[in-house]
Amino acid sequence: MDITRRHMLRAGVGAFGLAALTPQLRAQDAAEVDGIWTGALQLPQGDGAALALRIARAKDGQRVVRLTMPAMHVFDAAIEALEPLGANRFRLDPFGTVATLHGDRLSGEFAYLRVPFALDRVAALPD
Repeated sequence: MDITRRHMLRAGVGAFGLAALTPQLRAQDAAEVDGIWTGALQLPQGDGAALALRIARAKDGQRVVRLTMPAMHVFDAAIEALEPLGANRFRLDPFGTVATLHGDRLSGEFAYLRVPFALDRVAALPD
C-alpha cells in the first residue's frame, strides 16, 4: 500500500472514530448544564429583565428547559428540549437562543432579538 493510501485510510478511520465519540461528548456537555440558572437580559434601553432557567432531564431522557421571566409574566414554563451543539454550546429554545457554558456561568444571546444575557448557577430559584 502506498503512503498516500495509508494516510487516507488513517484519516478515514480517525474521522469515523471521532464521529462515533461525538454523541458521548455532547451528552457529557449536556449533563454539565443541568441545574438552576438566574440572571438578567441586558436590554437595549439600558435596563435589564430578570431571567431564570431550570434545565433538567425529563422522563424520556431529553433535557428540558423551563423559563421564568417575570417581566413577561412567564413562570417555570417548559419551552423546549435542550440541544447540545458541542464545545459547551447549547440551543435553549425554538426562538434561536444559543448559550455557552463557562463553569458556573451560562451566557449568550436571547432569541432572534440577540439580547445578551448572563446567568449564574444557583441552588434554588428566588422566591
